[in-house]
Amino acid sequence: AAVIRGRHMLVVGGFDGKRPLNDAWRLDTRSWLWERIETAATEAIPMAPRSGHAGALVGARFLQLCGWSPAEKANFGALPDVHAVDLTEEALACARLGIVGEGALADGGVARAL
Repeated sequence: AAVIRGRHMLVVGGFDGKRPLNDAWRLDTRSWLWERIETAATEAIPMAPRSGHAGALVGARFLQLCGWSPAEKANFGALPDVHAVDLTEEALACARLGIVGEGALADGGVARAL
């Protein structure tokens, strides 16, 4: 999933042809240089590597929704979670959000518009 904030594009997760990823990269659209950035989990269980997930920028937070991982045994690999990456810090803080109620979660290969 990717979002644009200011002059940067942030990309988190994806697929390298062999497995889902949970790495984070920032592209400076002025210099066209990629920079790998570290994420700091603010929870006991960090975000699972994923592909096919959706992302949306809400204020200074990059929300990542659902996705797919072969490690997820329930839901045929679909991940039923939402994570928020705080973009205000140099080392990005990532936290799982506690979603309440029913929704269209546990979708792999999702597309969302917020």
